[in-house]
Amino acid sequence: MELVCDVPWVGSLDETFLDDKQRSTLEDERQNPEKDHRYSLRQLVIFQAYMQKWNNGQIAPVGTQW
Repeated sequence: MELVCDVPWVGSLDETFLDDKQRSTLEDERQNPEKDHRYSLRQLVIFQAYMQKWNNGQIAPVGTQW
């Protein structure tokens, strides 16, 4: 069995987990040349923000629904 921690997101993952500056970086072709691809290195690096929130206890805090 595996326990998965989840955070409900609204609109899109980008809107829920990234700030305005990070989203604009992903949309800028000069800063993210792979923006039209399903995956990009820049996107992977920016989504480390999700892991920072996890490490700070902001993702699936104690007492939330599983």
